[in-house]
Amino acid sequence: MQLIDIWINNEFFNKFKLTIYGEITDDTYFIKIKNRITNIKNIIYKGPLYKNKITKLSRYDVFLFPSKSENFGLVVLEALSAGLFLIINKNLPWKKLQGKKLASLIKFSEQNLIKSIKDNKKNIFSITRKKIINKFLKKNYDWNKISQIYLNTYKFTKKF
Repeated sequence: MQLIDIWINNEFFNKFKLTIYGEITDDTYFIKIKNRITNIKNIIYKGPLYKNKITKLSRYDVFLFPSKSENFGLVVLEALSAGLFLIINKNLPWKKLQGKKLASLIKFSEQNLIKSIKDNKKNIFSITRKKIINKFLKKNYDWNKISQIYLNTYKFTKKF
C-alpha cells in the first residue's frame, strides 16, 4: 500500500508505469489496494506470475521490492536474471547487489525512491548490465550455492 500511495501522490511517477504481479493471499488487504488503483491509468495488477517469468519480467526496466521481511526471495534472483535493475528494501539481505551497482537498497519513502531512480538512471539503462548480471549470478547463485545458503539458513541447532 505504501508503494501505491507513493506512486499516486507524486507527479514524478506520472511518466512511469507500475505493473504489479503477485498472488493474493489476503483478500481484505487486496480489496483496499484494488480500490486505490481502479482509476489510476499508470498502475495495473496483472495477477500471479507463474509461466514465462523471465520473459515477462524482461519487458521492464526496474524491479521494485518494498518487502520488509523477505529473507531470501527467489523473486530477487528471477528479476536479476531478467536483466532488471533492483530497488529493494534496505533491510533485506542483498547488500552485495548494491556494491555491484545491480541494485539500490533504500528505506522505502517517496523521496528515497525518486532519488534512487534519478541517481541510478545510468545503471538502469546500462547496455552491459545483463553481462555483469549473468557473471554475478553464475559466480554467486548457482543452484549448488543457493542450496547451501538455504541449508545454512534453516539449519537446526538442536536435534529432535
